[in-house]
Amino acid sequence: MGKHIDALTGMRAMAVLVVFLAHLQQHYFPYVELDGSPLLIASYSGMTIFFVLSGFVIHWNYGALFAAEWSWMACWKFFVARFSRLYPLHLAVTLFALMAGMYLNYGLFVQHIFMVQTWVHQGQLNMTYFNTWSISTEWFFYFTYAATYPLIALFGKSNGSMWLLAGVVCTALAVYWMAGPGLTVSDLWILYQGPYLRLCEFATGVVAAQIVITRRAQGRDVPSDVVLVLTIVLTMVFYHTSLGQITKINYLIAPMVAVALIVVSDCRSVFAEVLSARWLLWIGDRSYSIYLLEAVFLVESYRLETPLGYVFEPRRVFTWSGFFVGGMFSVFGFALVLVLSNFCWRYLELPARKALKQALTSSVGSSGRSQTV
Repeated sequence: MGKHIDALTGMRAMAVLVVFLAHLQQHYFPYVELDGSPLLIASYSGMTIFFVLSGFVIHWNYGALFAAEWSWMACWKFFVARFSRLYPLHLAVTLFALMAGMYLNYGLFVQHIFMVQTWVHQGQLNMTYFNTWSISTEWFFYFTYAATYPLIALFGKSNGSMWLLAGVVCTALAVYWMAGPGLTVSDLWILYQGPYLRLCEFATGVVAAQIVITRRAQGRDVPSDVVLVLTIVLTMVFYHTSLGQITKINYLIAPMVAVALIVVSDCRSVFAEVLSARWLLWIGDRSYSIYLLEAVFLVESYRLETPLGYVFEPRRVFTWSGFFVGGMFSVFGFALVLVLSNFCWRYLELPARKALKQALTSSVGSSGRSQTV
């Protein structure tokens, strides 16, 4: 397992804040005047940050495990660690959705139980509390990583990381240019919710981690903050000259995120120091709970809003009274989600993760083998 990098936790916090604030805007400030706002556009990039960051963290933490022993035992340790991390809160939200009547049939519920709801498109977007789709997509990434690790290691040993990164970028560009001008439900699944093309983003993170690992092994420094600034500028220039569907453009942000991860992996980076602020680390630790619970709040908030006279209307005209009411609900929702997320993190995520790891590795530990990471 690689050395812990605080800045990665801070980056995860920034991503979840962007997504949460954008969802609050969409729900409480859906004004025509705010169409195409920077926050709304940035929200579509939040998932790109999550997936690239996930690839980096997975390879950074578990690459050594597979390098030492690519076997069924190594895969078991890996999946125990990741299942223990994802499943307890996902299961709690899934059961809550069942009680709230969110599933059209039990087949959809079963798919959520096994976290495979985005693996196959069935003519509709199969998700509850609109954020849960990404858990299934992430789960697919883990299977792909474990199965293809020998190929990843081959590129790492041959210093082919940059070629692999170039291939991922070219694939993303091909997706962008081949997609049509409009998006059907099937297109949205292929480009956004489905795991198969978004695997490019996860792979970009894996490559970024391998670059850092290789450079450190060779005693070489990672690129400086100047490189990150230049990358951000170039990406933004390209972004503003490539107007189109946001869901296609977000693939093009993945290389910028990869460069950011490479730069902040050095604790001497100014960006790393900023992302290591204590309040960002606090949010980053609880980001998974925040991410899932903010969706639950926004879907179920009508139970509170309706008695108080607020009704969601997409693309409404701006009024000061509506803005004030939306602001009050936003502040309340933001504070409530933070409080509930802290509770879930302390009393559900951490205890359940520890208990699952102990339960799933007890037989392995009793046989004298090492415990899961």
